[in-house]
Amino acid sequence: MKRKLLIAGVSIALLGFGLTGCGNTDTKQTDTTQATATEKDKAADVVKQFLDTQAKITYKDPASFKAGDKFLTPETAKTYNEERSAMYKYFTSAKITMNGSPVTVTFIKQEGNKYIFEGKTTLTLHSDNDNKSQGNITIDNDFTVSKEANGGFLISEIKNHGAK
Repeated sequence: MKRKLLIAGVSIALLGFGLTGCGNTDTKQTDTTQATATEKDKAADVVKQFLDTQAKITYKDPASFKAGDKFLTPETAKTYNEERSAMYKYFTSAKITMNGSPVTVTFIKQEGNKYIFEGKTTLTLHSDNDNKSQGNITIDNDFTVSKEANGGFLISEIKNHGAK
């Protein structure tokens, strides 16, 4: 029963947000397309790095719970941390660590200075209390990554993949 509650609670905490050219070979157009591709790659890397931090959360290092905040806008980080405060308490009491599968990030679309990606990974939970696996959680979210005024990229929204 505890295991089902853990998996349901962590799933809710992690998933509960509720993140072309036309054949003209003109140099200017090509440069713009290349710059956009580079920006898209940078934005995708933010999602990958954020999900990588989530796979390394452990009760042994309280800072690991906020390691991904540097990839989120301040507003998104605040909401994200509020929504998973119960997860932090449980991980600490049950001595939970997580490990993740390789992250996949798929481009969905661009809207102005915002890039939307689907990010996926599977997290395996392990309890040091009883030295047992607590199961797996699959993260499958849409991440909106916004270009900031300083030229950097931050995740400004996270929602369940397919949610409207």
